[in-house]
Amino acid sequence: MDERPNPSKAIERAADVIRRTESRADPLFPIALLRGHALVGRPADPDALIASWAKGVTRETGTLRYRWSINPRFAGPTFSEPMPQWIGPPESWTAWRPADATVWAERPERRYMFADWLLTPLILADSLGFLADVGERDDAHGLLARTFLDEALPRVRRDAAAWVLELRAWADTWALWAIARRPAALTMLYPFASAIGDSYAASSRKAGNVVRGTRFPFHDVPIVSGSAQLASGLVALGVQPNLAGALAARVRTEEHGDSGWGDGDGPSDLLTTLVAAGLLASLDPAYDPEPTARWIARQQRPDGWWRACGPESTWLTVELLAWLMQAERPFAERFAWPHLAVMNRDRRTGLPFYGYFADLERLFQAVPGLEAAPIDIAFIDLAGFGVFNNGFGMEMGDRVLRSFAQAIARIPGAMAIRDGGDEFIVLGTPTGTGLPARMAAMREAWADEFATTYGRGVVAPRVLTATTTGGRIVDARNALGIKVAEVKDRLKSVGPGGVQEDLGPLSGPG
Repeated sequence: MDERPNPSKAIERAADVIRRTESRADPLFPIALLRGHALVGRPADPDALIASWAKGVTRETGTLRYRWSINPRFAGPTFSEPMPQWIGPPESWTAWRPADATVWAERPERRYMFADWLLTPLILADSLGFLADVGERDDAHGLLARTFLDEALPRVRRDAAAWVLELRAWADTWALWAIARRPAALTMLYPFASAIGDSYAASSRKAGNVVRGTRFPFHDVPIVSGSAQLASGLVALGVQPNLAGALAARVRTEEHGDSGWGDGDGPSDLLTTLVAAGLLASLDPAYDPEPTARWIARQQRPDGWWRACGPESTWLTVELLAWLMQAERPFAERFAWPHLAVMNRDRRTGLPFYGYFADLERLFQAVPGLEAAPIDIAFIDLAGFGVFNNGFGMEMGDRVLRSFAQAIARIPGAMAIRDGGDEFIVLGTPTGTGLPARMAAMREAWADEFATTYGRGVVAPRVLTATTTGGRIVDARNALGIKVAEVKDRLKSVGPGGVQEDLGPLSGPG
């Protein structure tokens, strides 16, 4: 093993080996390799994978229930392809948590049970996302992708139903984590992901805001992997923000002296470190990912791959490469907004409701680094909207609201929210800067769009911007809501480009 803690060198080695590896070299994780090719700038060819799946025959149940392989014992179209040399045969696989080695030693065939828990959620989440992307195309491969997706979804739902039973804490929260990281999979499996999150949230609260294992050798033992996986799932789902923050804080305190993470009394391992570091790097600006990046670099094998157990090596290498590349970026580019489920979107505009905004504050307040993080905020109301709505009708008014919502949703590095009526909130990414300039650019573009699309009347944004902290965004919104009334009194009419004022840093409530 290369002991040099050099993340940049590790990135180079992993990128090189992924760039040189064909997407079908691993029958279990061709989609991960396609994702890896995109990371390293190699052109990806999804059509070859779709075409290979078209030749397969599936069964309603059993190992062959999908057109893609999920079991290393029946991998590839011939069901007997050996695993790639960097993965090795099953007898070379190892338990990534040393405590599990005793379980494997009693019955070696249990390695396949662990492999199923580990691999199936990853492969299914990848496959759903892949098929959704290809299925958007209006060609023969797009039609095949939609057909395969329709065929697979009932079977995927049956698999997902097993993860809701709260029988295997690590495996179930791992499945939640896998689903939550792939937007298409999360959208399709939202009820199941929500159920997993709800059940383990309840048990973790009873346990003191921590996930405890449910199977030997971790029965009733706090497992940081489960806490990180549950927290990641709750953040992605956009629910139970206080608990998500408490779990993240717990994960932060469990970091080992070598800057990795492990379960129970075990040493740091790659899978636990990936889920813990992935959570904190995207959620807590006070977390410095560089020491963990050095630890991950030390775990890289001489051939450029990473391996925790064995059969996941291809997927793990792509994920660790992506994490290392992301870790080099500032927090504002790593931060991930909570997922916005369809039921939490305003039907007129497609934007999140105010409740999403209030829950963001609760999440920010639960993570000390986010609570104190500077954040730009803008409050908007639409001058002239009432006159336009009365003059041209509610249907046209609704069209204008949708158009404007889409305009502010396109602002980079920001989240747009409908406050109510013709009022909106735009939040910059925590620790990010420059929202006032981006709001000004949006106003200029909106004036042209409104004139081109509607050609009559004036509906223009009054924009007030300010800087606050993550833990006080509701106070900031309330203060800006008061100030915008003063702007209305002072400026009775505005031009097509609207008006914008910056209040600078806010201090004190309201």
